[in-house]
Amino acid sequence: MDDNLVIGIFVLIAAIIGFRFGIAVSIFEIAAGIIAGNYLGVGVSEWLNKFAEVGSLLLIFLAGSDIDVVFLRRHAKPVGWLGSLSFLAPFFSVMLYGYFIGHWDRDKLLLISIASSSTSVAVVYPVLRDSGLLKVELGKFLLLVAFLPDFLITVALFAFFTNFGIQTIIVIIALIVLIIFLRYASFRFLRRYGETSSEIKVRFIFVVLFALAFISEKGNLHASLAVFIMGIVVSELMQEEKATDKNLRAIAFSIFVPMFYFKAGLLFSIPKMLENVTMILTLILIAFGSKFAALYLAGKPYITENTWYGAILMNARLTFGTIASTYGLTHGIIDQKFFSVLISVIILSSAIALLLAGKPKVDLPVHH
Repeated sequence: MDDNLVIGIFVLIAAIIGFRFGIAVSIFEIAAGIIAGNYLGVGVSEWLNKFAEVGSLLLIFLAGSDIDVVFLRRHAKPVGWLGSLSFLAPFFSVMLYGYFIGHWDRDKLLLISIASSSTSVAVVYPVLRDSGLLKVELGKFLLLVAFLPDFLITVALFAFFTNFGIQTIIVIIALIVLIIFLRYASFRFLRRYGETSSEIKVRFIFVVLFALAFISEKGNLHASLAVFIMGIVVSELMQEEKATDKNLRAIAFSIFVPMFYFKAGLLFSIPKMLENVTMILTLILIAFGSKFAALYLAGKPYITENTWYGAILMNARLTFGTIASTYGLTHGIIDQKFFSVLISVIILSSAIALLLAGKPKVDLPVHH
């Protein structure tokens, strides 16, 4: 069977299963890639590579644009505290294991620690939305806490894996200037056209993302940080542009984002996973346990009786953990073995979190 047809059928089935059971579709898209790559011989084609790259850019931009800036300003300190703990607890726990027991080299140690520390907005957001929690402060608070580890992962990738030089400094300055200019240009451009021209606005956003990626590449930088910041600075504008936001999400989550997750699944090796079951279970225990313990103990003053729910849910990983893992593999920091280990940890941690989270103790608004 043609590889393109297999990909199309598999991502459709993944979406149907995810919708049917109310579980993040991205888990099934990765699973579909694993099956197609390991049992049907489907490989990573050039077009799939390009679609996956665009998908990762869109994911990061939409994650930034979903931030409620006003709510964030009011709750900056507790969000910053819990969000930082959500990243740092598993980061240092995995680092200690990798240094003293795994004896990994510096880059591998940092990359695996970073990838193991994620919280996936792609999983947390639909769970909060579908449960109605985004209508109350608990949901908004948890969503913001989920964003911070993603942001810290982009910062960590930038800080630890960038070769600084004159060109890099020039590019960083150029990106800052570009983001400021694009924020102004975005407000002018998107407000110039009516809601009937949302297709033009979507094309403009694509140009913005490609421009940021192009400039980042010139300085050997990872584009995720610039794209994420761009999403934040236009988040209020995207809230106004409902038709544009809806169309952008439809394009992203129906075409490009599935290719990003499907490609990650294709790069996954089942034999490598079976060879490393002990390491996978150990990393899950360390990363999941440390994040849960830190958030459960520190979260009591802020989310009171929902500390169990919040601490478990923040262990749902996927998006930025997969981005970091894929970055490590494609840049030669980790090999196929460790990539498979990380993807296994990410998928299994997400599944465990969704199964154990249960329901929050909160009264939701009733609409008549």
